[in-house]
Amino acid sequence: MSGPELRKIFPVPFRCPHCGAGNNAVAGWVIEHDILPCQYCSRNIDLSGLEWLNFRRTLDVALQGLQPIYDKMPQIKTGDRATRSGRPRVFHLPSPG
Repeated sequence: MSGPELRKIFPVPFRCPHCGAGNNAVAGWVIEHDILPCQYCSRNIDLSGLEWLNFRRTLDVALQGLQPIYDKMPQIKTGDRATRSGRPRVFHLPSPG
């Protein structure tokens, strides 16, 4: 992996204070922005409060620490996994008794 990929794929759930709907945004967006639009009512959600600032800072540090570990994980490449029809079938034998 190249670059801070975890920031691009790690979802952060949060609730809109206006409509109450659950939202998700990728960590990088949450870390870098003070305001996020609700995916349902389109009103702005303020992430500039002290609690959110502390969370965003902690999340950024945590993802920076995890990134080197994530970079070392073996990645699935195209063709590594058999298609559904190409997988061997597994038959279960009846249990004795």
